[in-house]
Amino acid sequence: MKQKNTWVSWNENVKHTYTSLYKITSEEKLREVVAENDKIRFFGSKQSSADIAAGTDALIDMTSYNKIVSYDYNKKTVTVQSGLILGDFLEAIEAVGWCIPCLPDINTITIGGALVLADGSIKTITEEDDLMDAVRVSLGMLGVMSTITFKCEKSYTLHVKERPEKDSEWLPKIKSRLKEHDFLRILWLPHTDKGYVI
Repeated sequence: MKQKNTWVSWNENVKHTYTSLYKITSEEKLREVVAENDKIRFFGSKQSSADIAAGTDALIDMTSYNKIVSYDYNKKTVTVQSGLILGDFLEAIEAVGWCIPCLPDINTITIGGALVLADGSIKTITEEDDLMDAVRVSLGMLGVMSTITFKCEKSYTLHVKERPEKDSEWLPKIKSRLKEHDFLRILWLPHTDKGYVI
């Protein structure tokens, strides 16, 4: 009988037991491990507050699967392995004068990309694919992410404004702010009757 080990999240509020842990460094190994296990979950920097890595005896640690695969300087795209830390990715593209057209909340998470399906086969999902929206919110339910290609832009400066606002102030403005700004985030704090608007 295999020994049980304990998986612990970054803030130590989520714990569960497992018996097998695979540290992945290549797509070939990732495909092999997925195909050989009936039930398997994977994790990166363990920063989700939800227990999405729980419930299986077999786990894949993606943090060593963290290389930049290729740059296409003409198309301004970068393909990376899904275990790459976002902060490391941002530093790499900033070094060539690029950025991504969004404002990440934190940069210590892993990236996540091409799907490895349950039988170990690879499925590439493009922006035009009908599955793209499902993959964006799948949290691994459709397969393990292997690589992802980012479309980058020339570096530019963002101006961020943030402040608390009363619910009666920010709620009526959501639609107009979504049209006016490229980025809108509201941290709703219902016990205070306020939201933190970014």
